[in-house]
Amino acid sequence: MVLKIFPRTGDSYERAVQQLKNQYQDPKRITMTMIRQLKSLKQARDDARSLRNTLNDEEAIVATLRGQGETVDNTHTISMVMDVFQNGFRMK
Repeated sequence: MVLKIFPRTGDSYERAVQQLKNQYQDPKRITMTMIRQLKSLKQARDDARSLRNTLNDEEAIVATLRGQGETVDNTHTISMVMDVFQNGFRMK
């Protein structure tokens, strides 16, 4: 969706802000995007940098889901989070 062009009148700013909020603060869309990103994470390599980057990515996704009011402390979500780490690392 493209931002509508508003004439330069007194309420233009408020109307533009409201349109942007409607466009980008869609909780369902944000939740679905975060779940899609979580599912699409590539398996971390077995080196410190890769493990840290993957963990940081997952923490950001989980924090966003929590911020949306989603329950992330369940078996399914934990399984998706752990699946990107190699078996040896998961057991440690």
